[in-house]
Amino acid sequence: MSGHDDFATRAKLTMGGRFDPCMRRSVQSIVLYEADRCLRSRYAFLKPFQKKIALYLTAVDLVKTLDFLTDQNREEVMFRTNSSKQPVPPDLAWKRLRALERDIKATILPKMKAVMDSEEGNGKSHEELCELMLQREYEEVTQNSLPHPPLWEFTHCNIFLVYRMYYRGLAMDPNIFPAVPPRSVDVPVKRPDDIRDFVRNNIIASHEGAGLENS
Repeated sequence: MSGHDDFATRAKLTMGGRFDPCMRRSVQSIVLYEADRCLRSRYAFLKPFQKKIALYLTAVDLVKTLDFLTDQNREEVMFRTNSSKQPVPPDLAWKRLRALERDIKATILPKMKAVMDSEEGNGKSHEELCELMLQREYEEVTQNSLPHPPLWEFTHCNIFLVYRMYYRGLAMDPNIFPAVPPRSVDVPVKRPDDIRDFVRNNIIASHEGAGLENS
């Protein structure tokens, strides 16, 4: 990848600078994954509840950097479900992050290895390998040999965007951009009575441009 590369730039290029409601969980996956990368150097100094708060707030900040999303899109990305229209709780966001890391290793990488080892995958680029794997997955799931629909990966494999953005072959992209959080989020010393209220108030303060002091 040539030119400037950071989270927002790579997300925009990988997604073609477009957003469809069916992409919501995929975008949520990449912002949680990137938030985790941004926070790894801090985790050793944080308690479990602080990690969850920091992860959630950093993910929300990262959503704001995606300039191809509208304000409504940004809100939708962090919904628990489309039907609930409620923000995903920090505890659940943490669980989704841990699950997507396991699922990439357990499902995406073995299937990609099979594609790479096949005659069809020989000499193919990263994007070509991704398309080959998605087509195989589509044919296996649907028993249909027609080309998969353009948005099928977002409706049936919401973690695949993480692989497409961050991996090359069976490992992390050696040229991956540095993980830089939009800001260093504050976390409370003591566990709040209601973590959801804490993060909601922090987001509101950040949106209004008011700095939140360390609790």
